[in-house]
Amino acid sequence: MDRVRGSEQARRKPPLTAALVALAALACTPGCRHRGPGWTPDPARATSTQERAEAPSEAALELIVLGSVRPGDSPRARRLGARLETLLDGDELVLWLGTDLGRAGPDARVRDCSSESGEPVLALVEAQAGSVWRLPGPDEWRCSPEPEAPSSWVVRVGADGAARADWSCGADGCALAPARLDDRLELVGLELATWAYPELLDDARRSALHQRQAELLDALPSPDRDPERPGGPPRLLVAAVPVDSAGAHGHGGRLERAGMHRLPEAVRDAVQAGQFAGVLAGLEPSLQLSEDLGPAMIRSARSFPKAPVFQVISGAAGGGRPALPTSRGRALIPELESEHLGFARLLVDPTSSWAEVELHAHVGGRWQVARAQVSLEPPAHGAVRPAVPIQPCLRCDPVKGAADGPVYVPR
Repeated sequence: MDRVRGSEQARRKPPLTAALVALAALACTPGCRHRGPGWTPDPARATSTQERAEAPSEAALELIVLGSVRPGDSPRARRLGARLETLLDGDELVLWLGTDLGRAGPDARVRDCSSESGEPVLALVEAQAGSVWRLPGPDEWRCSPEPEAPSSWVVRVGADGAARADWSCGADGCALAPARLDDRLELVGLELATWAYPELLDDARRSALHQRQAELLDALPSPDRDPERPGGPPRLLVAAVPVDSAGAHGHGGRLERAGMHRLPEAVRDAVQAGQFAGVLAGLEPSLQLSEDLGPAMIRSARSFPKAPVFQVISGAAGGGRPALPTSRGRALIPELESEHLGFARLLVDPTSSWAEVELHAHVGGRWQVARAQVSLEPPAHGAVRPAVPIQPCLRCDPVKGAADGPVYVPR
């Protein structure tokens, strides 16, 4: 009798694997961060007069940033593809920032280079978007000594939305074509994965790659180096690795790979000199918008940038991943953040010096969007600026400081 009762109890208990799968499916519901002002259910359908007035014109240049898209067909890939199909109409410029799934091998949790399935999302954007510009994330270097995507490029976008590559390299070196009068945006793509993960390449190849990137940065027009040379359109840095992050890859995080002091010297100098109005990056499995990286640069590297620099992290196109408060970066507090499946979209009005950033996140079975405006022509800081609190403890208020009490900060 006891033996029969024991067998019935065993049948009633769910298998351990099924319980773990169910727990993993529910883990992000209460634990994923989704914070910041402006998150609304698909505000593209808003009909209020104010929201229509604040929306960019129909002639706006459109950029979609996709980072860490998982290969193969999956429910997340289908949700992402269905969302992109509603946005892509043939005029967009898509920035594909690669993936970082880990060391290649037979482990099912990481990419197996020998039997990799297709990438339906990449096929979708290549078929429906106006143009796609790629950078090889860490996985492409792990799977191939010579990735298909180039390690650096300069793309200029005209007022009509047409994008062209103005950076070419040959046996005699690299050359950068001068900007045109009708150019409205300049995108500088740099592969920083081999810098953040030095084991991906040997010292000689890594040194040569970053030397070429330094030559590219030196060739960019800069009012500081040549005041009489026109500076060109607003410039954005595109990289698989962010300058800093509030997630686990940020300064002080458990998986630290970002931070001002971790950038190559040429990139660090260019960011600090104000050559870039903003940064578009991936790697971190989340969505983040920081209106100004200056405070994070001061906290992490005591580096004082010449002008404000915004940053958009779009590394959740394959799904977000929650990070424990004790594992997160300590220097950056973004204004918008989400650890759910999603991506970033930028709308640039050719007649304005401002751009609208949209973060699209799939929360609770529905898409939500948060919007914010960032400057493409930020004014330089003055000789004297307000002091930036260094945040001496985990939950201290970044404005009042530790002496005023333990105020919660959204870590």
